[in-house]
Amino acid sequence: MTDESKCPFAGHNAASAAGRGTANKDWWPNQLNINILHQHADVASPIDADFDYGEAFDSLDLDAVK
Repeated sequence: MTDESKCPFAGHNAASAAGRGTANKDWWPNQLNINILHQHADVASPIDADFDYGEAFDSLDLDAVK
């Protein structure tokens, strides 16, 4: 046996734990995964690919919008 210190906890790796900090999953381990809401598929967009925002804005009657 060597003279160097050993961690008494099985599987503990001090090198990877240092500086990690506390993440949301540490505080709320059973949180709902909402990553699916961040998808931007073309089929989900209600606007056509050739839609021109500038032209649509110019066609607005701003007095009526106000």
